[in-house]
Amino acid sequence: MKVVAAVCLVTGLLTAGCADRQAPAAGTTPPAPASADVALTLAEVQEIVGAPGLENRMDLFAPREDHSLDDRVSKSCRGLVNQDDEFGKNWVNYRYLRYSGASNLGVSQSIAVYPDHEAARQLFDQVRRNLKECNANYPTEVFGSVYTLSALDENTSMAVYPDSVNGPGSVSFYHREGRFVVQVSAQHLSTSPRVAKAVLAKITDKIRSST
Repeated sequence: MKVVAAVCLVTGLLTAGCADRQAPAAGTTPPAPASADVALTLAEVQEIVGAPGLENRMDLFAPREDHSLDDRVSKSCRGLVNQDDEFGKNWVNYRYLRYSGASNLGVSQSIAVYPDHEAARQLFDQVRRNLKECNANYPTEVFGSVYTLSALDENTSMAVYPDSVNGPGSVSFYHREGRFVVQVSAQHLSTSPRVAKAVLAKITDKIRSST
């Protein structure tokens, strides 16, 4: 059970060339950017990871609804374990990709776009509260050893899960960029943030290029 639960836990650019394109009328909401356009392909992620080889194992356009652990974890931890609890209901579009290899190792991207910057900020603030509260009352009997939590800046948090009998440790980044809220996890590759940080950096670059 701990193996499955741990994987669940650490487990989201339109261009135009018309010279006479008009800006949106005052008071209107600009079109929502597409989460799918900023997600990294398998080839892009594989280039960052190097060995071992990965395969495309999961591709979703809405948060997964799996509440099988609800009666075993707190509300704040459910806000991290359950994708639909983590990303809420008012996202405009969403993409989740998981590229996996042997022994539960892999890289996942959850990317959600919200109606405006304030909606994204409110959602991200709730995620950060959940990270702190779940960390303080972590269900080790379900997930094993507790993660180490770091707030890197006001828009980025990092959770590092230690090595265990299930394999090398894992790293998850949680980040807000404008209307986007992004979670990137590198599962059972290492306690080093290198892979997850590099994936997040490329996603962030794509978001900034698209807005």
